Amino acid sequence: MTLGRTKLNLSNAFFDPAFMKEKLGYELYQTAGLPTPGVGWANVTLNVEGIARRFGTAGGVYRLEGDVFVKFTKDG
Repeated sequence: MTLGRTKLNLSNAFFDPAFMKEKLGYELYQTAGLPTPGVGWANVTLNVEGIARRFGTAGGVYRLEGDVFVKFTKDG
């Protein structure tokens, strides 16, 4: 479910094994009144025709971010 969004950014958080650094940073910026994208987590499964047809291929957990460019251009 994309909640009406047309673009989502996925990050494997290679340098953040706890998946928390950017989330906490964005919350700090938001508390200071700065515009920030929404951040959450997604369990990604790839469904590729001909590969693991029944259950899909597990991609793992990724950090999910809203599009920063849209936030700054639409909200002012």
